[in-house]
Formats: sequence, structure tokens, C-alpha cells
Amino acid sequence: MIKDKEKAKNFIIYVIIGSLGGILEIVLFTILRDYLHIHYIISNLISFSTTVILLYFLNGIFVFKSDVKNIKNFVMFFISRIFGFFLDSFVLTICLKGFGLNSALSKF
Repeated sequence: MIKDKEKAKNFIIYVIIGSLGGILEIVLFTILRDYLHIHYIISNLISFSTTVILLYFLNGIFVFKSDVKNIKNFVMFFISRIFGFFLDSFVLTICLKGFGLNSALSKF
């Protein structure tokens, strides 16, 4: 029973951290793209990388209680997210260039 409560607690923390990460990525992307006028791919790279790094540490500390100082784990975590970056960039291109959507909506 205690293990189930701990799993539920960790899941809730994981969802909260992930949601905050998503919000941060959208806000950061929008600031970089719309206010600082940085190319959308570079803005996406910066916002994506920043969020991935933050999520690695927050999830490692608060959810998985793992050794976040382990560089090998960090590199593997980051590499596992690279496909997501390319997919995200592809969708951004379609939304921004193909459909003419605004930055925040395209990132969402």
C-alpha cells in the first residue's frame, strides 16, 4: 500500500514538472521568436534544450531520486530527446510556414 502511494505521489510530481516544462518551453520559444526575433529553429533549439536540461534535473531529484551528477545518464537522456526536437521542428515549420499560425500556437 505504501509503494502504491509513493508511485501515485511520484506520478503527480512527474506530471506537474512535465507541465511546467511544457509551459516554460512555449513561453521561452515565444519570447525568443516574437520579441527577440531569433529564427524559429534557433529559438526552438534553445527553448527545447533549456527545458530538457531542467526536466532532467527536476525529475532526477524529485521523481526518480537519481544521481543527476552522472554525466553518462544526462547524455543518454538528452540523446533520447533528439528525435523529439527534430519532430517538433518539422511540425513548427509546417505550422509557421504552411499554415501561418503564430509562434505560441505553433509550439503548443
